[in-house]
Amino acid sequence: KQVALRFLTKIAESGFGNPLAFFNGAFWWLPESFEEFVLDSTTFVMIVKLSCSILIVSPVIIFGTIALFYSYQGRGLEAFVEMINLTYELAFHGFVRQFRIPTVLFSFNLSVVLNWEEALRALADFTSVPPMEMLRGSEVFSAISLVSAFMKVGASGAASMLAYLGMIENKNKKVGDLAAGDKDVPAVLSFHANDTSTSELISHLARKLPESTFLINTETGFLQEFDVHEEDRINVTGSLLASFALYRGLRKVDISGCESVLGDIKAISTLNLNCFNACGGSIHGDIFDAFGHMKHLAILDLQDCDQVTGDVHIFEHLPALNSLNLERTGCTGNIESFENSRLLKVLDLTETAIGGDINRVPASLESLEVEDSKCTGTLPGVLFGLISEGKALFQGCNGPFNLPENELS
Repeated sequence: KQVALRFLTKIAESGFGNPLAFFNGAFWWLPESFEEFVLDSTTFVMIVKLSCSILIVSPVIIFGTIALFYSYQGRGLEAFVEMINLTYELAFHGFVRQFRIPTVLFSFNLSVVLNWEEALRALADFTSVPPMEMLRGSEVFSAISLVSAFMKVGASGAASMLAYLGMIENKNKKVGDLAAGDKDVPAVLSFHANDTSTSELISHLARKLPESTFLINTETGFLQEFDVHEEDRINVTGSLLASFALYRGLRKVDISGCESVLGDIKAISTLNLNCFNACGGSIHGDIFDAFGHMKHLAILDLQDCDQVTGDVHIFEHLPALNSLNLERTGCTGNIESFENSRLLKVLDLTETAIGGDINRVPASLESLEVEDSKCTGTLPGVLFGLISEGKALFQGCNGPFNLPENELS
C-alpha cells in the first residue's frame, strides 16, 4: 500500500498530472491512418503486422484442425453432427442470444484448473480421446493461461513500480523504448543520449547510416563529428537538430543535402560548433538565436535554407569565421559586417537581400559571390585578382559598382 502511494505521489510530482503517465510514449508506433500502417517498414511495426496476421489466421487453423480431428476419428454420424452443431453454435450464437465467450475457447471459471490432471491424462492418449472430452480439456488449459496472464501482468506492473521508485536497479532497456529508439536517426540519438559509453550509439548509427562518418573524441569520449554522406541522406529525416542538442561535445555537423531534416536552428544554440553544414535542409529560425555565441564557428553553410532568417551583423562577433554560404536564405543586413572578419576566405551571398558597400569586404577573401544581391559601391583592389580568376561573381547584381580612382587614372 505504501509503495503504491509513493508511486502515485512521484508521478503527480513529476508534472504529468495523469496517474497513467508511465504509459507515456508506449504507443508511439500507432499509425494515424491504415495506409500509414501498411506502408510503415519500421522493424517494430513489422512485428506488429506479423502478430496481427497470426492472430487473424490462427482461429481458422484451429477450427480446421478440430474438423479434421473429428473426420479422421472414425466416429459415427451422430458425433460428426454434434461437431458441426457445436461449431455453428460458437460462430453464430451472438446473433440469437446475449453475447458470451464460449467456455471451450476461453474459460473464466478458474475452478476448472483443479482438473488439470484429467486434462493431461486425456492428451496423453490423444488419438482415442472423444472430441468433446478434448475440448473440455482445452477449457482447463485456457483457464491456466488466464491465471498465468494475470500473474505476468501483476509481476510486470509491480516490477515497473519498484524500478520507477528506484527500489530496484534496472540495467535493461525497456523494449518499447528500444523499439521507439530504432524508428529514425533522431530517435537513435535521443535513445543513447545518456549512455555512459558511445559504443552502442556508434554501432546503432552505423546500422542506420552505413556510409556516413561519426567521430568520437578519444580524450572526452564524446561524439565529436556527425557527417552524413550522400548515400545515406535519404535515411535522415525528422527533428534532428533537437537531438544534436543532447550531445554537448559535438564540434562538426554535416547534414548537407538531407532535405527531410526539420526543426528550428535555435535548438543547437547550446553547442559550441566549429562547422555546421545544413544546405538544402528544411530547417528554419534566426541565425542570431542559433550561432550568435559560437566563437569557434569557422564554417557555416546554409545554402537553400530559405526559411532561415536574421541579420548578418552577428558575424561581427565570430572572429573564427572562415567560410560562409548564405545563398538563397532569408538573411538580411549589410556586407560591411564582414569588414573585420580577418580569417574569412569564402563568402556567398547569392540571391539574398544583403546589401551595402562592397569596398568594405575583408582583404582575406579568396572567393566572393554576390549574384542577385543588393551590394553596390567601389570595387576594392582585392577583388580584381579574384575577378580575373573567376572567383568573384556579380551577375544579376544591380550595382552600381565603381572602380577606385587610382585604377581610373
